Amino acid sequence: MSGSNGDSGSVIKRLIHLRLYLDRSSLEVFVNDGEVVMSTRMYPRSRGEKRHVKLFSKKGELEKIILKQWELDDIWE
Repeated sequence: MSGSNGDSGSVIKRLIHLRLYLDRSSLEVFVNDGEVVMSTRMYPRSRGEKRHVKLFSKKGELEKIILKQWELDDIWE
């Protein structure tokens, strides 16, 4: 998967809520209900390539993670 990544320069003192929206070619991130918002485009190298998201902390530890996933119907097929 090609795309951009890196440090946005935003400082988040306490992560309470993280919401990710991932579709065919974009990723949108909302931190703490909009305190920080990031968006990027991603381009699969081949059709059917698996996408994944990695969560990590540069400092500190993750206390609790609850993941929910919803599948949307593809409007193009």
